[in-house]
Amino acid sequence: MVTNHPASWRFPNPATPLGSSTYYSIRFSPTARRDDLAILAAWRHQVRAILMEVSDPGVARLKLQWWLEDLEKPLDGRPSHPLSQAVRAVVSQHQLPLGPFLQIAEQVEEEILRRRLPDLGALTRACDADLGALFELMAACQGLTSPENIASVRALGTFCALVYRIRDSGWLARQGRAPIPMDLLAPQNLTPEALRQGPHRARLPERTARSCRARCWPLSRLSCPIQYRLKRFEEKVITE
Repeated sequence: MVTNHPASWRFPNPATPLGSSTYYSIRFSPTARRDDLAILAAWRHQVRAILMEVSDPGVARLKLQWWLEDLEKPLDGRPSHPLSQAVRAVVSQHQLPLGPFLQIAEQVEEEILRRRLPDLGALTRACDADLGALFELMAACQGLTSPENIASVRALGTFCALVYRIRDSGWLARQGRAPIPMDLLAPQNLTPEALRQGPHRARLPERTARSCRARCWPLSRLSCPIQYRLKRFEEKVITE
């Protein structure tokens, strides 16, 4: 366990607030790994915060690039931000790959550019590059590095990201973003503009979440306890 993390990024931190699903998923992780997992969540939280904090796309991309460059500094260099320093320590301690960090950042850039998702396949890839990549890092942090484990945790992260997008679709639409592709909206007689209205958005969760889950990956691959927890997660997050 890395013991010299800055106090502000240890568990719990701004990315793992009390009462959130992220808080409880880390709270019930092994004690020796909680700070490390919270730091990984904090890095994703910081780069995704750019989407809400910076309105100018050019400035947003520069800020995102700064975070990447700070993380990717040569091993003999020292990142300037305390969070980057903490992440570097976690990466070194657990020999984590940098690829998932790059995927998270690339997905943020896609959203900065406000590119519409053309279909469910693109939506699934976007979710995989977001929480799927974070879940891979968290699994590797706990020694779960077999191809089967990585495939399972990325599938789980993808589903969780899909549920969050559906839950937050109205808010995201009001921010000028397009969280749900037209091939999922059209069967419900919805448009991106209609998502901005609560009564219309209410048609999405029950039908679309289960459709996405069934079409993205087979839930039967997961163990019974995980299936149960995933069902409770779906029920809790959609109705939050």
